[in-house]
Amino acid sequence: MSQEGRQVMPYLFEPECETFTEGMGDFSSDMESDISGDTFEDGGDISSEPADIIEEQDEEWRLGSMAWCLCGGCQRMPLLTENRCCREAAECDPKLEEGLRCIAEHPDFPVVTLHREVLKIGLRARADIRRDNLEEPLANSTLRLQAYRQYTYWVHSHLGKYVRRVIPACVVRKIREQYPEEDMHYVGFKEAQRQDGAADDWPW
Repeated sequence: MSQEGRQVMPYLFEPECETFTEGMGDFSSDMESDISGDTFEDGGDISSEPADIIEEQDEEWRLGSMAWCLCGGCQRMPLLTENRCCREAAECDPKLEEGLRCIAEHPDFPVVTLHREVLKIGLRARADIRRDNLEEPLANSTLRLQAYRQYTYWVHSHLGKYVRRVIPACVVRKIREQYPEEDMHYVGFKEAQRQDGAADDWPW
């Protein structure tokens, strides 16, 4: 064999490389899907905003619309968190018997949350346990607060310390109509502060 025939040719025995399109195959389409969908393998979102902020932004339409009221008895509330209907609250479902459009139509509702003597008994029991003095005549603000408590007990039973829930706007409306504030100024939704400084949801 001549010297020329024995010449070493570079890359002669290297495997042939597939083209970019063939080599990437499904991987390239998966990557494209991931990029266009703004998602990652762990299911995360590329948004830098916390989930609760995003959720709140998605709910801001409630401040300018009453479409969220499904029972027909709500009123527009000043805070986003307060704009909730009883028919959106799963805990109200057992009370919404057949034919009831709103939880305020339940026969027990006025007895539990609006009856003055029932509220006074609840306040006396609370004052006795806490060794507080219950001064009379009772202010409407005191009766409203007790009405909110008794509604919470009626619907949620026992929540536990610092475990609190927003009261539907239709319920708040009925209680405020029964025990209004003269200047129409109400405290509204507040968050309870634990001893460690963390906040818990609590209405009013």
